[in-house]
Amino acid sequence: MTDAIIYTACYAGLLALLYIYLSFRVIGQRRKHKISYGDKNKEGKTIRELALAITVHNNAGQYIPVFLLLLFFVEFQQFSTTLVNGAGVIFVVGRLLHAYGMTVTNFKLRFIGMVLTLLTIILLAVISIFWPIYALVLFA
Repeated sequence: MTDAIIYTACYAGLLALLYIYLSFRVIGQRRKHKISYGDKNKEGKTIRELALAITVHNNAGQYIPVFLLLLFFVEFQQFSTTLVNGAGVIFVVGRLLHAYGMTVTNFKLRFIGMVLTLLTIILLAVISIFWPIYALVLFA
């Protein structure tokens, strides 16, 4: 089982549950305000809490796939489980802090969440860019 991509699968599952939770928040706001699409009521007024729920959900949908793809590449190349799990935990914490910070309008938590999200993606991107080049030079 050591060749399996078990850690990426675990983080994919956790992040999928977060995404579903954020989806249910959007659905709840839509039901509460009786709005089937968009974020405006019948009078054309934007419903702030619905718009916020949509934004948080969309934001997660933009960052999670990129992270999971990069994490898969790093795990597939058999980098240390510490690196893979460290990146996974930091990213999940970042996404939770960002979603919560946006919901309660706490800029500090939102900021920390985005920093953790972006730093994790940058780290994995750099590894994904330079490791193959290094491996080609080293093993050529």
